[in-house]
Amino acid sequence: MAKTSKKFKITAIVLSVVFGVFFGTYGVSRLILNELGSRSIYGSVPVKEWSADAVFDSDDYFYLTAEDGGELNVLMLTDTHFKNGGFYANNFWAGTVENALVYADIKTLVGETDPDFIYLTGDIETAALNDVIFEEFCAFMAQFDIPWTMTMGNHDGENRADKAKVAEILTGAENCVFDIGYTNLNGLGNTVIPVKDGEGKVIYAFVLMDFGDWQLRKDPKKQYSTYDAGYTENQLSWYEWVIGGLNAEAGRAVETMLLTHIPFHAFTYAAKLTYAGTVLGMENKLTSAEDRFIYGTDPFDTESEFGYTNGEYLAFREAYRASGDKGYEILTLASYEEYKEKDGFFALIKRLGSTNHIVTGHNHCDGYSVLFDGITYTSVVKTGDIYVSKAWDNGNRGGTAFNFKNDGGTVSVKSERKFA
Repeated sequence: MAKTSKKFKITAIVLSVVFGVFFGTYGVSRLILNELGSRSIYGSVPVKEWSADAVFDSDDYFYLTAEDGGELNVLMLTDTHFKNGGFYANNFWAGTVENALVYADIKTLVGETDPDFIYLTGDIETAALNDVIFEEFCAFMAQFDIPWTMTMGNHDGENRADKAKVAEILTGAENCVFDIGYTNLNGLGNTVIPVKDGEGKVIYAFVLMDFGDWQLRKDPKKQYSTYDAGYTENQLSWYEWVIGGLNAEAGRAVETMLLTHIPFHAFTYAAKLTYAGTVLGMENKLTSAEDRFIYGTDPFDTESEFGYTNGEYLAFREAYRASGDKGYEILTLASYEEYKEKDGFFALIKRLGSTNHIVTGHNHCDGYSVLFDGITYTSVVKTGDIYVSKAWDNGNRGGTAFNFKNDGGTVSVKSERKFA
């Protein structure tokens, strides 16, 4: 009994020391993390103000090439939500392990898709030291020797480093083609990536727009970080200027893909009405026989947070949240038509008729693509397991692969979910 009691005491002492060191170190590192995270870091970017009098020139922008009969492969990733790990003790060092798993997933996806270009829709990090995460991520991306860029999500500029600092890191990174763009629009990174044929003619274009963010710690000294999300009137005017410039330069209507982080309410209408009409077989839900899911018909929440809302839409949202997948009878085409008319940006998109693909992240889902009223809406598959709080992804993580094919100046677009 004495020997057993002695072993028990020794074991208890050892465990007490181990746990004491572990939790003590964790506590100290949390204090360090809080201290470092409380100090704002400000960047500096060249001021370049947009005016409607400016002349659009596609040669001013980084561009991609798809020769006649050729293809362009783009891998899109989203919402990696990297954390501060290691000594910074985010979730008992789990940040380090989780980050490594996401990096491994990205390697797998790049290896399987062999992309010509990589684009991220935003929310690279959810970290107090967001500048540290961006530096690590840029160093990781350099290994692929593939050009890449991103639009910033609602989390990317909300912590200690403002968007100007994040932009500094991105523009200084190897292979990153992030364009700060005009600085009087909203946030940073509002830009265009033209796709040209072998002769240098514009045949397609990506329009990248910053949706804005919500600062966790309010700091009026932060440059280009915002207190609210959404698009500004200047951005809408700039978007119209871009579309007009592309068309004028090409001498014809140029099709475009809008890339941003948070979806429009149009995503909800497209996903829910098409689901109701094609999957549930409900009448008066589709705009035409063309409306369909290209892939991904699970009844997920699209988390669209931007756009004009009417009473019917709000009633649908309330019903959906209260009773899961129900509420489809509430959402009608009449509500969509009212939205299409009264939401300023969406009305502009429909009027100009150039953007027939809209691609976003933010949903944390396993990806879907739906054609509705002439526009294809694609939600990129969430990349990695970090920051998963809802069951919209069915356990799937990865990205979305896009293929663009140039057939005599006409570009066809196909996308496919890729799970790591």
